[in-house]
Amino acid sequence: MASNQWVVGFFEKENKYSVIPYNWLISCGNLWISKWPKTGNVTELIQSLAEPVIDWPTYPVKIVSEYF
Repeated sequence: MASNQWVVGFFEKENKYSVIPYNWLISCGNLWISKWPKTGNVTELIQSLAEPVIDWPTYPVKIVSEYF
């Protein structure tokens, strides 16, 4: 997945799908975890491929699809 810029992920606990910048993802073996902003315009942050901030919380996510 390293060449992709975005993925579509499914957050089971929230029962929601979202586009996620690849640089927000952390691989933990067979599991993926996504950093996610606490505040701000999330759509703008996603579109601009913003670098995640160290204090953003993390959430388990299932990768559904990949996009360049």
